[in-house]
Amino acid sequence: MLASPIVSGDTLIAACINGNILAIDWRKGELIWNYSSGSSAYSTPAIDNDMVYTAFRDGSVRALDRQTGSLLWRFDVEDTIASEKEIQAPIKMTSSRIYVGCFNGKLYCLNKNGTKAWDYQTHFYIKEAAAISDTLIAISSRDEAIYLLRNYGDSVVLLWKNRVVEYGEYVPGSVARTSPVIVNGYVFTNSAEAECGHFTRALSVDSGKKAASFPDNSNFNTTGFAVGINEEVVSNIWGYNPLTLGKLFGVSGSYMRFLRSNSAPVITANQFIFHSSYHPKGIFFVNPETKTVRQDTLKMENYTVSTSFAVSNNVLFFGTYEKVLFGIGKGSGNVGAENIGSVFGGKIEVSPNPFNPSTNIRFALLKGGNVELSVFNVSGRCIWKTSGIYTKGYHSIKYTTDNHSAGVYMLRLSCKENTRNIKLVIAK
Repeated sequence: MLASPIVSGDTLIAACINGNILAIDWRKGELIWNYSSGSSAYSTPAIDNDMVYTAFRDGSVRALDRQTGSLLWRFDVEDTIASEKEIQAPIKMTSSRIYVGCFNGKLYCLNKNGTKAWDYQTHFYIKEAAAISDTLIAISSRDEAIYLLRNYGDSVVLLWKNRVVEYGEYVPGSVARTSPVIVNGYVFTNSAEAECGHFTRALSVDSGKKAASFPDNSNFNTTGFAVGINEEVVSNIWGYNPLTLGKLFGVSGSYMRFLRSNSAPVITANQFIFHSSYHPKGIFFVNPETKTVRQDTLKMENYTVSTSFAVSNNVLFFGTYEKVLFGIGKGSGNVGAENIGSVFGGKIEVSPNPFNPSTNIRFALLKGGNVELSVFNVSGRCIWKTSGIYTKGYHSIKYTTDNHSAGVYMLRLSCKENTRNIKLVIAK
């Protein structure tokens, strides 16, 4: 999972690499609907009152009915070369438009009925989300340039372009690898030079020039930005005041999080949350007042965070490379490590399905405990059951039909936090 989960009310939307878009009632841990796109989904969706907007690697942008998951409309980019149609950039949304970048180098502005309002061409592919502030739009293109556009509704014009290196044959240089943000007259951006030094820059909205007073910090962190409720900009593990461009706080330690903008930090009311995938590994909570990492660090020993965070009702949501979607929290107060329980219980997969005579049941537990697996026929009679104590992580069990007749059955996984059901189909 590389697309970040999004939350609206009790509904969590997750876009999966296998192309499925899932709507989950996160309070109950129940699947509301599942839309199968037929193409991989790397792009973070957007959601409004009635629709969920999604984008896929086949170059399509699709609007789904929020309640049912049915397809309402589809827009396809015009390129004929498959690799240039690919969309991985997160979707950004305003009250009347949606914006998404494409591997053909274009930023598309679409009306919410699926028609194109305009597009803007850069010189290389766009993988990060655009930043939108009133009529200003900032684009981070892999052509080593940051673009600032003025949006006039049905058209757009370039105000300035900032490129660290000169035009010419493309070589790895100062490439912006995170989505920019626009705050208080500056475009904040992160750049990586030849995959080594990483720099945070503040570019003036008026001129596109780098702010001379901005403290340039070189590190290995390119996870993007979070903007606080008091207009406090956080880049990597540094907090900056966008008015004075002074550093508000910095976190000491070897936090080597080379995961770029698909794992950006987040700011809640009183803390800054980021994650490290190397050393030390885990999810960390920073108190901006004391400028220190709090002690309730989440040890992610068996999982690596692969998405940005979403926060709702003191629950922290994120996906991992291990195909597990987490929802963790105390239920009240700060999100932290005390009394952590899974909102979803465990993830369960069956392969092959349909099958005959046997299949593999694979499930992931967010923490260890007793697990019961049961298979029921259409009459509700249990025809198979097994249980045991399992540790946190992935487990696999082989299930054999024992000459049960072909048809549809239900597999149920029950653990302390939750119960999950999945359909089994025994083939003839």
